[in-house]
Amino acid sequence: MISNTQKHELSAYFSGQPVDAVYLFGSQATGKGNKLSDIDVAVLFSEGLDDRQRFDLRLSMMSDVGKISHFYDNAEVVDLDNVPLALQYQAIAPRQELFVKNRTRQVLFEARVMSKFFDYVYFIKTNTSVGLAAIIR
Repeated sequence: MISNTQKHELSAYFSGQPVDAVYLFGSQATGKGNKLSDIDVAVLFSEGLDDRQRFDLRLSMMSDVGKISHFYDNAEVVDLDNVPLALQYQAIAPRQELFVKNRTRQVLFEARVMSKFFDYVYFIKTNTSVGLAAIIR
């Protein structure tokens, strides 16, 4: 389980990065983590970074987050602007903010994700069920 001290250290780390908001999600955010769990962090990068810069930063952040949190090779950092809607929602839903630099951008991003997610949740669930049923057959 990630400690409050580690959360503060992660917040300090991200304050020096080109990010607008950072979330803890997954089992560590819901309190269901155990010694076999990883740490999942979702990053809303600052605007103006190209895809290569975002990719390189994400790789660097995975290593740094692993060291800070003591999860080492079990750290995942996702770029919120480049993942599917369902993962965007999963990352923001627990409301576990690690760091916020640009509250306006964060709020606009969250509003857009929640609006789209709730508009499409029926279709997402239906397609997931149909896909799983096809795999089981």
